[in-house]
Amino acid sequence: MKDKTKISTARWNYLAGLIDGDGSLGIAAHPHEQNYINYDTTLEVGTTHLPTVKWLSETFGGTFYTTQDKRPNRKPNHHWYVSNSKHQLDILRMVSPLLKLKQRQGETIIQFLELGGRSFHDTDARRELAEYVVSRNGFFDPVRRAHKDVDEVRADKADYQYLAGILDAEGCLSLYESKRSFDPKIQLPNTDMRVFDFLLEKFGGSVSSSKREHRELGNWVLPVRFLESTLLAILPYMVTKREQALLLLDWFRNRRNLSDEETLEVIKKFRVLNHRGLSLTTNTVACPENGQMIESELDGDIESAPTVMLVA
Repeated sequence: MKDKTKISTARWNYLAGLIDGDGSLGIAAHPHEQNYINYDTTLEVGTTHLPTVKWLSETFGGTFYTTQDKRPNRKPNHHWYVSNSKHQLDILRMVSPLLKLKQRQGETIIQFLELGGRSFHDTDARRELAEYVVSRNGFFDPVRRAHKDVDEVRADKADYQYLAGILDAEGCLSLYESKRSFDPKIQLPNTDMRVFDFLLEKFGGSVSSSKREHRELGNWVLPVRFLESTLLAILPYMVTKREQALLLLDWFRNRRNLSDEETLEVIKKFRVLNHRGLSLTTNTVACPENGQMIESELDGDIESAPTVMLVA
């Protein structure tokens, strides 16, 4: 890994959002002969967007591999991962305190690695730590419908950086045609209320819910009055959906000068951007018809100061 002291705080906050959305943290058991069980730790991010895993590898080290999904209309799956235990430990020590959904998994893997990782031979302790991570990976706070009005955004830079990461992982930025108007939206689907509680507290908005398999799927929508300032604040940190963010910001700023036909052309651009692939995440669904939740082309990480007033 690059010298972690040279990796900006912004990138660690962004990585936290990405891991909470599309990441995998685990301790996997591998039974061997004579009733011996070996354990391997997992630090991985999955996506259908190849430039994203290349960016992760260049920024944080590690490597990536690609697998082909055999189901119809599926793009190849790309996985960034870190296999070296010391490298995992270095990353987790930095990113775990920033996680909102997978912090306990990260802390437990740190404990496991600090005790020796694969060289840690306390059978009962290893099993307990592995089983705890499995249980935490199955934990979620059930979604409930919610709405919160706030007079102003209460987010600081770290919150925006995290938001950029989780939106790149699971979010949808798009423009929709309704009966009487055009509706720009920044939204995030998830099955865990904890992330929505954070978003409602910092940004306000509403959370709707619908049944999905054995749990409720929630969808948070950012209030439109905060759309421009939020886009300006997250754009310096976005990687995968940067193109959608730029297009949405451009339309929002020029919407009063555009004809309906010109706006419909913008909607077509969103449809193209948002249908490049299908999301790998297991706890989200695609965006509505006008924009499927996927990753856009990578324009790179541009770390400049957001041009909005941030709350300390």
